[in-house]
Amino acid sequence: MQRWADGDATHDAGARSIAEVVKAARAMTGKPALASDEELVEWLKGQEVFCETDLLNLSDTAWAAVQRAPGATLVLLDALEHLRARPRPGAAFPEAPPIQRQNSGSICGKSAVEMEVHGFIGIITMCNESKRNALSQHVCDELSGLLDRCCSAGVRVVILRSSPGVKVWSSGHDVRDFKRVDGSDARSFGKSKFQDPLSCEDSFVKLLDRIRNLPVPVLGSIEGTVWGGATDICACCDVLIATPQTTFAITPAKIGLPYNHSGMSHFIQVMPLHIVKWMFFSGEPISADQALQIGFLNDVVPVEKLEQRTQEMAHIIASRAPLVVHLLKRQLLCMSPAPSLTPEVFEELHEKRKQTWSSNDMEEGVQVQTDPLLQLEDMEKETQVLLRRLPPDFLLRHLCEECDEDSAGPVGLSDDELAAELKRLEPVNEDLARMAQMGAGVAKRLKHATRALEGRAQWLEDVAKTATNAAEAFGFGPLKMAGNGMAPLR
Repeated sequence: MQRWADGDATHDAGARSIAEVVKAARAMTGKPALASDEELVEWLKGQEVFCETDLLNLSDTAWAAVQRAPGATLVLLDALEHLRARPRPGAAFPEAPPIQRQNSGSICGKSAVEMEVHGFIGIITMCNESKRNALSQHVCDELSGLLDRCCSAGVRVVILRSSPGVKVWSSGHDVRDFKRVDGSDARSFGKSKFQDPLSCEDSFVKLLDRIRNLPVPVLGSIEGTVWGGATDICACCDVLIATPQTTFAITPAKIGLPYNHSGMSHFIQVMPLHIVKWMFFSGEPISADQALQIGFLNDVVPVEKLEQRTQEMAHIIASRAPLVVHLLKRQLLCMSPAPSLTPEVFEELHEKRKQTWSSNDMEEGVQVQTDPLLQLEDMEKETQVLLRRLPPDFLLRHLCEECDEDSAGPVGLSDDELAAELKRLEPVNEDLARMAQMGAGVAKRLKHATRALEGRAQWLEDVAKTATNAAEAFGFGPLKMAGNGMAPLR
């Protein structure tokens, strides 16, 4: 790397100027630039701080002087402190530090997406576990916005991840966001046909395009299962690392969703064709080992080492020449284009997609995903699967046991045996707790639906009374039910 001399100081020619550093720090705050930012830049230059290297090498005493400098606001200083906290070039990769998140988007008051910047590394975390990180329109818009903010902050790589410890990395596109021709939502069953669910104006489609065309590499750190459109997001990432428990599934055939051409091309570009066919035709997941063998994943590591390995790979990318990495990503994207379609073929496929999203296939598929009664049936099936996972003597030993007065646990089990048994059943207890939470949510929706039906029945009864009174007033006599309506008795 070229270097230049300035008096007794030597600076990296590839380092950002101090004006660029302050601009990047301001972008990290998410607030507009102030006139005082220029004042701070001029003050730093007067103190012989000309580039990022000079700023990073300041002692604690010198940094304390910067904090008292003209134009230094608390918000801007906090962003600059984050830049100074990044590892120095050439240093050994540290253990991944705990992530201290800053809320960016929220749903019902809870943070859905969070962003953090460490020097040249941006970290975007999906943390809407209650919705299994479903990719709603709101979440997709937030993710796209945070990707842009990371670039504005001058990062050289972006890590896309979920909160540690989740079982589902993302459940995919939120089908409740699909719109109908009359403008109603997906749950207005039977009222109107669907619009194109994956048009170029859809927030999810825009997010995929933003990931592919982002100037810096996107590193997907995958813990938990990946479903539907979330697998497409992984296909659009530049580097992927996962755990052995990770699985990937693309499920349009299960919900009657006509996937668009660009989405399918994302898979064709990163997977063998026959694997793509099986995943789309069946909707069945593939394991992390399979994904690694076909080249979809770059690495598979134990879950306890995922964060450390992700940080190591991100630091490697961030330490390389940023302009060259940007060029390489653009070259590779342009040199691996999607399969071209003639206008005739495109129109034929588009017409078939239109027939599909207007058909009963999609209507029934979306209803399965949103109908509480059908969710109850799925939960009952899941309960049966869970019960089959229990030890054969579980009910006998833990549900139908008799206890002695002097025993704190089941008869025939020592304290150590009981502790070991409870430890072994922890995953089962977690599943039971999750299913109980799901059942409570379904029961609540059923309660609301029942109230709505009761109100509808009362309204119909009032209409019938009013019609009967009107008929008697006009001399038609009492009414009786006749087919689909009421007719006077003659």
